[in-house]
Amino acid sequence: MANIVVATYNPLKKEGGIFPYVETFLAGLKYFGNNILHFEKKAVEKIIDNKIPKKYLDRIQNFNPDLFILFDNQFWDISSLFDVPIIIYDIDSPVAYANIDRLNNNDRYKFLCITKEGKSVISDVIGCSDKNICYIPPFTGVVAREEKIERNIGFCGSHWLWNNFNEVFDFIKENPSNNDREIAKKVWKEYQNNPFFFPEDFYIKNKYIAEKHLKTDNLYNFSTRISGLKRARYLLAIEDLGLEIRGLHWNNPNCQILKAFPELLLSYSAEKIINTNTTEKFYNSSKIGFCVNHIQANSGFSWRVCDILASNACLVAERTKDLLSFGFNVPTFDSIAGAREECIKILTEENMRFDIVEATHEIIDKNHRFKNILPIIENFIGINLHSNGRGTIETVFTDYFNARQFNLKRRIYNRLTRYLYKLLIE
Repeated sequence: MANIVVATYNPLKKEGGIFPYVETFLAGLKYFGNNILHFEKKAVEKIIDNKIPKKYLDRIQNFNPDLFILFDNQFWDISSLFDVPIIIYDIDSPVAYANIDRLNNNDRYKFLCITKEGKSVISDVIGCSDKNICYIPPFTGVVAREEKIERNIGFCGSHWLWNNFNEVFDFIKENPSNNDREIAKKVWKEYQNNPFFFPEDFYIKNKYIAEKHLKTDNLYNFSTRISGLKRARYLLAIEDLGLEIRGLHWNNPNCQILKAFPELLLSYSAEKIINTNTTEKFYNSSKIGFCVNHIQANSGFSWRVCDILASNACLVAERTKDLLSFGFNVPTFDSIAGAREECIKILTEENMRFDIVEATHEIIDKNHRFKNILPIIENFIGINLHSNGRGTIETVFTDYFNARQFNLKRRIYNRLTRYLYKLLIE
């Protein structure tokens, strides 16, 4: 039996929910006899205050942890306070890590990643050795159960466009020259193929000469918004086939971009999907479970893919190396036209759909349950995570400072410092 501190972010918390992937992970650790102290916050932060509050530090010390597992490093820096393994669980790639500068070339940290190419990405971005990075195959807690079919195509996920997408417009507002625009187009394309570096890095790498640059100060938001545009384009191509969308923020009144796509908004259902149980029901009552990747998942795929594969829905997903390597014979696409074509084919040929779904269930149950990935983690860190005892979970919901307020305070502090320094030297 191990005592494990797990830190996650959970935008579903206000709905009383939790992502199925995280729910399955926590439940699996508990099932195999481990005690979990689970710290949960509502959103990704790029900067987290270096000092953990005393009330949480005392709680962890009393818990006497054997291991930390921090999803996307969404936690305070505790590396100097506890002499136990610390795992950064990569579920969104390094663009979502908090305090990434403290992880660089630091052997205190080990990394779990959910895409095969994630190992090389983490190695390149963080600078850690291969021995400190481990690939974890996909897993799911979803089970196929009989449900009345209620829709042709089910899609679950956020649209990622709630803060709109202003970087390109900000660039155009500067009235760039034709040369600047052409270079910006090249940078835009290169970035989408390698979204782990800032656009400015591509200007430097390729020695592009431009007076005005396409740029962003938030890599996570930039990659997410581009992925949101990609997602909207694919969903628009299949909305007339009987699409139902569920997920967060689709009815957010502040999202100006989506107001230009009434077809998508009219495909949105306000019924909640907030955990494994509601995820199961949604996919089990859909003929197709549709999935299109975030741009950062250049070899892998969303963890919702495994949920769909375990359900009675037929997966139609973007073609990736990882998906093909697992032996799932499912319809895949690499273009918007291809996505529509595959959906029509599956909706037309019901027997084919049944055969595909039955075959995926066999692979899921054999290779992609939590019991399959736990030994991989044990071998990676050298700690036994199996026990005959009864595990426990205690959840602590914490909310970090508001990032905008923090950045404003930091700018004010910097200006004040410069002003005081100027007074001193004069």
